[in-house]
Amino acid sequence: MVYQPSPCKVDKERPWRRYDQDEATTSTAWLPAVLASVNLLDSRGVSYRLDVELGRLEFDMHPYMSLEHQLAAKLLCTFREYHRRAALGLAAFYSQKLAALEDGLLSAREQLFAAHEQGQPFQEVQCAAAAVASAEQEVAEVRQLKEEEESILIGAIDAMAGLWRQLVAVRQRQGGLRLTDIEFNVVQLPLEDATPLQADGLTRQQLDIALLVAEAEPVAGLPPYPDALPLSQADAGLSSFKLRRVECMAASHAMVQKELLNRLVLLQDRVSADPEDPEIKSLQQQLETLGPAPCRARMTHQQELELWSWAEAEVAAGRAGVYRPPHLQPCLKILPAASAPTARAAQSPRAVADITSATGTAAAATAAQTSGLPDAPDSPGW
Repeated sequence: MVYQPSPCKVDKERPWRRYDQDEATTSTAWLPAVLASVNLLDSRGVSYRLDVELGRLEFDMHPYMSLEHQLAAKLLCTFREYHRRAALGLAAFYSQKLAALEDGLLSAREQLFAAHEQGQPFQEVQCAAAAVASAEQEVAEVRQLKEEEESILIGAIDAMAGLWRQLVAVRQRQGGLRLTDIEFNVVQLPLEDATPLQADGLTRQQLDIALLVAEAEPVAGLPPYPDALPLSQADAGLSSFKLRRVECMAASHAMVQKELLNRLVLLQDRVSADPEDPEIKSLQQQLETLGPAPCRARMTHQQELELWSWAEAEVAAGRAGVYRPPHLQPCLKILPAASAPTARAAQSPRAVADITSATGTAAAATAAQTSGLPDAPDSPGW
């Protein structure tokens, strides 16, 4: 609940807060006035000074603030909070950690498939399958954290863009009169891959190609690409986060195997169970095809080459299998002070100072070229 003050009232007002987290440190103390008799003759030549120490004052609302001032204050607050969050570098941290985990997942898959092809003992194959399942879970968790952090930053930029549109609309209703000295725009920077080389020398692009190949290669007993695996279908309605095929192969294999075994045991335990029942034979055949652990179906050398060529073309076209938001940089500029008669003509994007991030990634020249907001990118977060 926020009480909007009215500048038309005689008495000053302030918004009422239901909960103030700084109440203990910002409590108001009322001190009674103390009267003391002062002899002007005795105090002649003595000066007195009253020191009042105040911290930084920022008004979200004030009786004499217009709607433009309120929107500008909210925009500045959101801009600062965005850069405080971006300065933590969580998105870059999760991106680098995800690349290392995905590289480890690909290695674990190759070890599992090699154990199948070499006919290693059942226990070793099960250990390799458990390692793949653990790696898949870690990759999915880190990718979800990365996408959530990126959506938070994109959402903050979207909120700032919305506040700026409202502020521009207010200025237009005022006949072009500018009461505040800020200008805002969003610059879309080129995507720069800062992911370091992996232990086996793979770059981010080569890693994306290998992951697409791993998603599309057939696995015995599981639905072919591009159909979703059973575990992805089971979690589809629980959240907006969708598992990739490469992130749920081992878990989907275990789930399908458990469902088939339960169905087979239920049919075989019936009193009227018939060994020649077509459904029982079908279940047994499916379990035999599925195997005790995930196994890569056989492909010809030509099919493998076509699969790698397709993955390279997809990554080159920007379709890496997952959504990656654009690299956006919000810029808040302080405009030159303008008098009231010339305020209407002071809508030029020339800025005296650009308030950007600590790294200074947005250049003043780029900001001057993009005087308005860019077209909204085609992304779910915008």
